[in-house]
Amino acid sequence: MKKFHEILICVIGTTPQIITETIYALATKKDPVFLDEISILTTTLGKKKIEETLINRGILNNLIKDYNLPPLKLTDASFIVFSDQNGNLLDDIVTPEHNECVGDTITSYIKELSNDFSKRLHCSLAGGRKTMSFYLGMALQLFGRSWDELYHVLITPEFELNPEFFYKPPQNKIIESKMPDGSIRTLETKNAQIHLTQLPFIRFRDKIHLEGKSFRELIKEGQKSIDSNVMVLPLKLKLRERSICIGDSLVINNISPIQLVFYTLFLVKKKACGKRKCSPGCDECFITIKEEIPGNSEMVKEIFYYYKLIYPSRADELFDKYKEGFHSETIRSYISKINQKIKKELGNDSLSYHYIINTKRHYGNSKYGIYLDKSKITIMK
Repeated sequence: MKKFHEILICVIGTTPQIITETIYALATKKDPVFLDEISILTTTLGKKKIEETLINRGILNNLIKDYNLPPLKLTDASFIVFSDQNGNLLDDIVTPEHNECVGDTITSYIKELSNDFSKRLHCSLAGGRKTMSFYLGMALQLFGRSWDELYHVLITPEFELNPEFFYKPPQNKIIESKMPDGSIRTLETKNAQIHLTQLPFIRFRDKIHLEGKSFRELIKEGQKSIDSNVMVLPLKLKLRERSICIGDSLVINNISPIQLVFYTLFLVKKKACGKRKCSPGCDECFITIKEEIPGNSEMVKEIFYYYKLIYPSRADELFDKYKEGFHSETIRSYISKINQKIKKELGNDSLSYHYIINTKRHYGNSKYGIYLDKSKITIMK
């Protein structure tokens, strides 16, 4: 039984040979890969060229027969044709705006495919404009899994741009090649070499926080996550001292007891999270704050418990004030104030993101919590 559904993903301009050369190289390498599906990201002109050669001339079928490969078809569903911001299909990629649309299309497509863990992506950088290859490589860096692969195909120079060479056939064939000086040279396919280069790449999936829609947004988010993760320091909360220590040198003092109580509440929730390791952007331990929180609720009981630890002499006063419970606006006000204090002391929004009480909206409801990895949190009485 096959472990994966194997998909070849190519970015193609007007050189359909890249597709058959890659299929050939994958099928004939030491540990062969036999494809189940092909996905081609291209322009309208690229699609037309592929249909004229690989389909109408039967070149793809010839390759499959020559090497006894599993059936592999190209249909309309095999093509993702680029369009501009107005939805008009692109014949070519000639403006910065076109490039942006191409980047967004490639990235969103790779993201979508990578969410299906039964599929393995084999991405070829060999075709299309250089920016198309760049976007495909970057998309795989952002969303690729450990089993996905990135390749470049290298061809013997005299065969590389020959319009009649699509793969190395089992039996030698004679083809003609037009040289730069205009002369015609006869080539034998037995002399062709096709090398598949497997390219290593850094996999950022589940290591950085990514929610953006466009390629530009994803890169901005990713850079922010990397910049802040490099500097993330452990946090130590000292309740009776009413202080938050970040790393060895930054101490935030003079925090209002009630603000510190709510901060403690969210740190405790984070520490109690059942996940062994926190992944970037995970909100599993975030909590929803209802419009009215009654005085006999578990949340209010926790608030009174921590307030008594922090400020025992005024605990009864707080109890009397909020014995009927808290309104959500009151809690959000305290959250806002403690967040402002942390941001002011850190002076770095990328870094503050890990320590403040973050808000995440879910289908009309807001959830609140702290993104800092629980292994970096210490709470001391």
